[in-house]
Amino acid sequence: MPHLPASSFSTSAIGFGCASLSAGSSRRHSIALVHAAYDAGIRHFDVAPPYGMGTAEDILGEALKSCRNDVTIATKVGFLRPRHAWAVMQIRSLAAPLRKVVPQLTRRVGASTYRGLTSRPKLDTSFVQSSLAESLRRLRTNHVDLLLLHEVTLDDLTDDLLECLETLRRRGKVRSLGTGTSYESTLAIRNAYSSFFDVWQYSWSILDTDQLPPIDFTVTHRAIQGAQAPLRDWLRSDLGRTRRLSDATGIDLSVEDNLGFVLLGAAIAHNSGGITLVSTRQKNRVEANARLLSDRTFVAAGQRLIAAMAAEPNLKCA
Repeated sequence: MPHLPASSFSTSAIGFGCASLSAGSSRRHSIALVHAAYDAGIRHFDVAPPYGMGTAEDILGEALKSCRNDVTIATKVGFLRPRHAWAVMQIRSLAAPLRKVVPQLTRRVGASTYRGLTSRPKLDTSFVQSSLAESLRRLRTNHVDLLLLHEVTLDDLTDDLLECLETLRRRGKVRSLGTGTSYESTLAIRNAYSSFFDVWQYSWSILDTDQLPPIDFTVTHRAIQGAQAPLRDWLRSDLGRTRRLSDATGIDLSVEDNLGFVLLGAAIAHNSGGITLVSTRQKNRVEANARLLSDRTFVAAGQRLIAAMAAEPNLKCA
């Protein structure tokens, strides 16, 4: 089990991404998702002020209030909490019947709404302190195990900001500090401040063949969302390729669920000393993903898929 830097206990190799948690009409379902993740053995939870139209931290704090000392919580600073969140969620609730009919349309509308309601302020001392204080209040805790600078770039890192972050770490408001940004920005910041930050968080999927293996404590995300659709289409375009890779992994990759689990397993194998985040709104999927914590079948298959794809000619599926 991975040990988050500065944490007093080990956490889980799979973390639950809380971007889809929200209050309003889905509050009960969101709390049930967190409880399902915890009951299945997941002990790391990743959230941010804008998630769930600004309500995900409230939901996570309520759901984990009786087991706070058994989990690690990561939140972020970098974006404002959306305004008018409750009104937007009411509109989303009224539009819920459309989601089953045109899910792609509603996802696009939701993403557009999310972008329109969030904004990036100057990442200065005042904003960092007020953002963290609000997050702690909503999470019902006196500290977070990991504070990530959300979509930060090297140019954002001033001496005043770093001093503020170090003070928060020294006072115990945050146990570990990290960046949650692009892989390119991660490399630039790590080159300049390798000894300051404890954790590096960025997206990784099996299609990210240009990325180096993690060298410090790393959290990755989008293992499934970033690769499943293009990889599925790439496999379907050549049945011989599907058979080769299925034989190499020992798993039938023509089965959609199998493909998703192998992609998650590949991410866990790639980042064996860190945490891999998964996010879903389906309770049964939370439980199925968490089974990879104890059943290493798909992790081993994912490791074999990484090697097999490296040897595959014409690897262009993104």
